[in-house]
Amino acid sequence: MKPTTVQQFVDRLRSAKGKGIRYGMGHGGEHPDDDLPTRDGECDCSAFQCWGMGVGKSPNKNLTGTWLGTGGMYTDAMTKQVVLERIPAPEFGCLAIYTAVPGKAGHVACVTDVAAKTIIDCSSSQGGINEHSGAYFWKNKKTIWARVKGLQHAA
Repeated sequence: MKPTTVQQFVDRLRSAKGKGIRYGMGHGGEHPDDDLPTRDGECDCSAFQCWGMGVGKSPNKNLTGTWLGTGGMYTDAMTKQVVLERIPAPEFGCLAIYTAVPGKAGHVACVTDVAAKTIIDCSSSQGGINEHSGAYFWKNKKTIWARVKGLQHAA
């Protein structure tokens, strides 16, 4: 299911919480129409967000011309802006993308509450998919914020 609104995107990500999905680098996201972001019980941060967007992580489903991992998301938001549009400040449903080296692996999460600095992601430190404080994104000067293109915001 490809979401059409920011709320549907966040709701889809939240629907995977509590399903026992563990963090696994390079796993998940290949089947964006599935009810969960993985078929083997493991998922990484970018695959989780790709599944939530309904675009898939597989290169043959990728709209940017490169693998849509964290580095690809960062590059897309900073240059082509095919899937993601860089924005100056966080907002509900945007992605927080951190990478130490542009174009390389880092971490990506979805902002679920700007005031509380809450995110939803799939990470090893949180034991898989979880919604929790993401204050470190706000503190890190290398974080960029990106809106998923094509999603409608609440009126």
